[in-house]
Formats: sequence, structure tokens, C-alpha cells
Amino acid sequence: MLSNINRLSLCLAIVLFSSTFMIAQVTCEQVTLVTNGSFDGTIGPSVTAAGWDGDSSPDLNDHLNSVQTTSGYNWVGQPEESFDGGTWQNLFGIESISQTLDLEIGQWYDLRFHYAAQGIVSGGVEFSSPVGVTVSLNGLSVYTAPDDETQYTWEPVNLEFQATEETVVLTFSPTQDEYLGIDGVCLMPISNPMSIADYTSALQLEMYPNPSNSMITISGIEESSARLVVVDTNGRRVEERQLNGEEQIQLTVSTWPAGIYFIQVITDEKRWIDRLVVSP
Repeated sequence: MLSNINRLSLCLAIVLFSSTFMIAQVTCEQVTLVTNGSFDGTIGPSVTAAGWDGDSSPDLNDHLNSVQTTSGYNWVGQPEESFDGGTWQNLFGIESISQTLDLEIGQWYDLRFHYAAQGIVSGGVEFSSPVGVTVSLNGLSVYTAPDDETQYTWEPVNLEFQATEETVVLTFSPTQDEYLGIDGVCLMPISNPMSIADYTSALQLEMYPNPSNSMITISGIEESSARLVVVDTNGRRVEERQLNGEEQIQLTVSTWPAGIYFIQVITDEKRWIDRLVVSP
């Protein structure tokens, strides 16, 4: 299963992304600012949970009943109950759900939710490929969660962002034409957001030169197995690779557009992140 904790800061919010394995499930420790983040409602086709706006025809499902979409659609395998329980919102392809939120400019917020690939078959056509979820704020894609490659397993995501506008439209949508479940959405103000220093202190690595427009070196990797992830300021993954015992790696950045990138090295228990400036 995947587990992600991210910080965003763009037009609405500075982007930071890394992985952690400390989040067991998504719970709101205080009153959430999201209305009906549990997507409570009556299952059925073309049903958008109260408090949310649906684009196209999202469905409302639970794990106890036959898939409640257009007649003739069925689950591939047995869906699992979400961590939040009850019903969840099911999206396909161009479908999305959104909610308008009133925030305080300058305040940091913690957004949490779960998502899961939902295998469905109809007329002999099966939709059970991996799928992720795109999170947008005021129409701007700020983060794309990795594809869920295990059907029905609920993957937790934790995003931190700083509001620069009083009104924000939060939107969730699938990354491709597959079925996706969303549940347990909560949003809470936070007073102590994590900083880059919190991440870099976990692993003692060096990255040089910075800025660069050709090649960079990352050294000091002592873990036998780690993962490299690079994202840009739109939350898009530029590069990802598995590291197998390399103490030093090199990245060619000459083909990357000039701008800021976030370089991450992630292990099972630690993570390191730093900003890289790619110069023209």
C-alpha cells in the first residue's frame, strides 16, 4: 500500500512532497472544514454525496452491495470497506467531485483522504488497471497521487498547504479512464507545518551543484534500498527510480525546463528532500 505526506505551496498554497509510513488511517483530530468528507448517503448511480458538487455522473457505493452504477456493471472481486466506513464516492475518467471552502489567507491546512482503484466489469469489458487521483485547488492541479496498483486497497494521502486566497474550490478526479473511490476527506488548520529542515535531517545527503543546468550528484546514500522521486512545483513526477545500494547517483537535468524541483530520497523509515534550481 502507498502512504504519502505532502506539502503544497503554489498560487494557493510551496510544494513539498515526501513519503511516510506513520499514517495508519485518515482521521480528523479536530472539527473538519470539509462538509460530509465521509460521503454519507444512499448508494446509487449518478449520486453525488450531500455537500459536494459532481461533474458528469459520480456514483455512491459501499462494499456490501452490488456495484451501484449503470445496470450490468459489476465488481471485479470483492471491494473492501474504506477506513472511514459507510459509503464512498466512485469516479470514472472525466468525472470529478468538488467543494468550495472558506479559508484564512496565510493559514496552513492539513488535507487528508483515502483513495482506491475500483475494479468494474461490464459487457465483458473490464476496468481494473492502476489509477491515481489528481487534487486541484481553484482549477489548478497541485498534486497527483501515485497509481493504486492493488484493487480496493485504500491508500492514505496527507497534504499540507498554505492558503493565499479566501475561497478555494477543492476538486478530486481520476488520473485516467478507470474507476476510483474517494473517502474520508478532512481539512484542518495546523499551527506547526513541517519544514524542509524536518525532512533533510532524517537522511544526511548532499546534492551538488545547485543550481545546475546539466547534471547533479546526490551522495551519502547509505541505505541498501531507497527510492528517488523528483516532482516539479505542479506536483508532477518528473523522475522516479529504485535505488539498490548506490551510495552516489547522478541525474541529468539538461532536458528539464528551468525552474524549481524537489528531489527526494525515500526509505521505509526515513526521507530526505531538498530544492533544486534548474537554471536556463
